[in-house]
Amino acid sequence: MAATALAAAVTMTPPAIATEPVAHPVAATATVVPRAATLRLLVTHTMEGGRLILKIEDRAILSAPLAALRGEDGRPRERDLSVPGGLHALTVQMFDVQGRVVGQGIIHGTVGASEPATLVVAEHRGSGAGLTLSWRTP
Repeated sequence: MAATALAAAVTMTPPAIATEPVAHPVAATATVVPRAATLRLLVTHTMEGGRLILKIEDRAILSAPLAALRGEDGRPRERDLSVPGGLHALTVQMFDVQGRVVGQGIIHGTVGASEPATLVVAEHRGSGAGLTLSWRTP
């Protein structure tokens, strides 16, 4: 009987050749978590009050009074934000004290995990230029 089992094993189909593709199941719970990166925000404005909202994709990451984005001397102040690294669409909305949108813009930029990127937001109220956004990387 042992000889019959051995004979059957010899006549079986050989295993796949190493050059043939082999499918490997992927775990359903495996997710890639982007590394944290720093986005430096610099806002210049002439408004006495109001609010700025910054979104990455569709998620708000900052909602701050414009006064908080200015230093004691009235000059712009840089603010560092922790964001996921990678390419992002950033939306900036600026509101006056009555809650009306006075400027809005979208910019695309890549934030690296090792070096911060800077988003410069400039409000040009009264000049007709509205809101301008610029992206700086080291």
